[in-house]
Amino acid sequence: MSSRGFLPPSSNLSGGVRRGFSLLETVFVVGLLALVLTVAFRMAFSFGRVASTESARTEMQQTALIALMRLEQECVHTTPGGISASETTPVMVAFNPYKQAASGDVVDAAGLVPWSNDYHIYAWEPDSAELWSWTYTAPVAGSPLMPKKLEPVTLRGLLSGGEPHHARLARGVHRFRLEPDGLERLVQQPIKFTLELERPVPGRPDPLRYSLSRTTYMPGSR
Repeated sequence: MSSRGFLPPSSNLSGGVRRGFSLLETVFVVGLLALVLTVAFRMAFSFGRVASTESARTEMQQTALIALMRLEQECVHTTPGGISASETTPVMVAFNPYKQAASGDVVDAAGLVPWSNDYHIYAWEPDSAELWSWTYTAPVAGSPLMPKKLEPVTLRGLLSGGEPHHARLARGVHRFRLEPDGLERLVQQPIKFTLELERPVPGRPDPLRYSLSRTTYMPGSR
């Protein structure tokens, strides 16, 4: 039988064996691979941004809660007469606590409530965006049987006078507020503390913010 005109299945029309990809096929594969990588990168970036957002929100919640619980505890150990405030920048609040015996008793053997000469001070400076706390001991002792206050100008002077900052309670503080208004003149019940924090999050044009408020009464005021 004649083999003239018969083309072997392993040969192309030019008589050679077909090897590799054509240019069109290569361009198609490269384009498809680029598309898959782009989609994967965007998904990974999106998941990373969500994770960063949730991490920052959780950290702010914990920081705000701890700071406000500290302020609540300060209120438990004083009375309205032992709270001083500065509502203008820097926002500050000071607590003059009563003395507590090792037994936990507040009233001494004579049936009186002794008061400390210390002030537990909390201050927020917008420029530094930080909330600080430290203890100040008055150089001149006041009445040991009465809660004591500091005038707003005296309170602000302690901050500008370079009093040591013992503890930074929070960073990235966007706002620290005391309510009701007028606490510099008269401490009313209840007292509301509001702390608003902010954190930068990759991929967000604006910082993430979180606000928490706590309302507290002092003993015997409800």
